Amino acid sequence: MRVELAVDYSPLVDPPFRDKNLKPDAQAIHAFAVTNGWEYYVGTGSQPLPGVLFRDERGTARHLQRAGNLVRIPGPPLIEIGNCAYSHTVNLNVFSVTWGYVACALTDPTPELVVETSNARRARELPALPVGAAQVALGDEGTAYVSAESVAWVQTVFDPRLVRLLNDPSLPFDVQISQGWLFLYCPAELSVTAPAVWQRTFAVLEAVRAAIASAAPLEVPSTDEKRIGRATASAPADPGSTPLVVRDRPAPLVIEDRSGRNTRRTAWRYYAAVVVVFLLGVIAVAAILPR
Repeated sequence: MRVELAVDYSPLVDPPFRDKNLKPDAQAIHAFAVTNGWEYYVGTGSQPLPGVLFRDERGTARHLQRAGNLVRIPGPPLIEIGNCAYSHTVNLNVFSVTWGYVACALTDPTPELVVETSNARRARELPALPVGAAQVALGDEGTAYVSAESVAWVQTVFDPRLVRLLNDPSLPFDVQISQGWLFLYCPAELSVTAPAVWQRTFAVLEAVRAAIASAAPLEVPSTDEKRIGRATASAPADPGSTPLVVRDRPAPLVIEDRSGRNTRRTAWRYYAAVVVVFLLGVIAVAAILPR
């Protein structure tokens, strides 16, 4: 199924109506969504989505995770585009990180994977990557992390042309497939008032979905013992949404946070340095004081 949208971008530049309760940029994005028959949400707290931007390796929401300027395009397929932020601590200092994201519901079995492009990585590393997965080099422009039995599928879907599209230096994208969802991650906000950003986002989403649809169907075990389950997470920010149900899918990848590991390593170095400086000060004072 292709994403075919006849989009009116003019409300982003000249909103036909104003909501005095929203900031100027939010007013334009709200008008853009309503004009095109979509839904708009100012923001939400912790997202129920399973992507690495929203949840850590334990499956819990990231520290101070929130999302804003959400545009929901009713399905099928259900699509949401928004800006995501979370916080992490380094040396007792709290830093906020902002990403743009696209979440698109999938109904066909696809292997879980992460594709990190070189330009997106250069701008900002994903907070987590799979461990124990096969690492597939996608030329010089990206790396895929996927189970060993799905390597051929990934190489078929993410051919050089698609990887070049993802890795455009002006607005690069990473990709994740997890628990029946396709995610596009950008190290810059996507829900903005620039029509060109939305146009590129829709183009990349359509290219990725078309590549997945054109690939050979993935063989997935259907026995009860090998069932992974069904996706039951409803779309974010709308408690009344009908849960998405998908067919059996391959086993999930094991994700390990690298931001947490780096933060812990940095914190230990910081505290060790403090202790060393304190001890040196004590020794210096002891040496100066008369005996």
